[in-house]
Amino acid sequence: MKSKKLKPVTPRSSKKKVSSDVSPSTSLPPLVEGQLRCFLCVTISQIIWTVQKAFSPTFIRLRWWGESSDGTHFIPRDGSQLSQKNIKTTARFPVRCGPKQLTSYLTDMGALMLEVLTKSDHLPVARAQVAGISRLSLSQPISGFYPLVSPTSEKLGELQVRRYLNEKLLSLVPHAVDLLFHKSLQNENCFSNLLLQAQFPVLGVDCYMPVIDVFSGRCKGNLRVVLAMGRSEQIVSLQRARDEENGSLSHLTRPVHLLDLQPQSHSKVRVSSISCLQALQ
Repeated sequence: MKSKKLKPVTPRSSKKKVSSDVSPSTSLPPLVEGQLRCFLCVTISQIIWTVQKAFSPTFIRLRWWGESSDGTHFIPRDGSQLSQKNIKTTARFPVRCGPKQLTSYLTDMGALMLEVLTKSDHLPVARAQVAGISRLSLSQPISGFYPLVSPTSEKLGELQVRRYLNEKLLSLVPHAVDLLFHKSLQNENCFSNLLLQAQFPVLGVDCYMPVIDVFSGRCKGNLRVVLAMGRSEQIVSLQRARDEENGSLSHLTRPVHLLDLQPQSHSKVRVSSISCLQALQ
C-alpha cells in the first residue's frame, strides 16, 4: 500500500486580519496631510428596529467633523429582513497625525453622528449619537448599541457600532540623505565622474539605526541600514562583497536602469534651506 503524504500544517496567526468592505471618504483629521500612523476602524454591524418599519431601504452615513464630502456609506445587517445580500459594515480611515493630535481632534468633535438615510432620495430617517469618542485609544476600543432617534425625537431602534485603532505602522527607522552630496553628483564640474567610475558605490548610511515606536517615541531595537548611491554595477559589487563577508554568495542581478546608459545621472533637487549639514571635504 502506498502511504499518503501528509501536508504540512501551517500555524495560524492569533491576530485577526482587519478586512474592510467600505471605502473611506476621508483621512483623519480631514484635510490634514501627514505621514500615515495607523487606521481608525469603524464597524457598523447591524441595525435593530423597535418599531414596524414603514419606509424604503436605508443606509448609514458617517461624516467626520470638518469633512466636506458626502461622507462614508455603510449598509449594516437589517434585523427586519430575513435575507440580505448587499452588506457593507467596516471602513478603515487613515490617521495622519500623532496620538495627542488625534485625541485633541476627537475631543473637539465631541460625539460621532451617524445618519440613517433612505437609499432612493437620501431623506433622513433617524440618527445615532456616539458619545465619548475621545476615550478611543490603541488599548481601549469603543463599542456598544446606540439608540436611533427620529427627527421627531422618537426612538426607532438601535445601531451596533464598534470603533478601534489598528496599528498599521508600528515603528519607523529615521534616516537622512546629505543633499549637498546629492547635488555634487549632478554637478558636471565636480568629482561625480570619479565616484561613478569606482568599483563600489558611495555609502550614505552603513550602520545600525534605532527603530522608533511612532506612538510612544521609544526605541524598540536597532535595524541595520545600508544606503548606497551609484550605478547598478556598483550596487551589485557591494552586495557581492558583503555576501562574501557573511559567507554566502548572491546570485541576484540588478536590472540595468535607463540612467545607467547615460554618462551621468540627471536629477533636479530644489533646496529651500539647509541646516546642521557639513560640506563635503
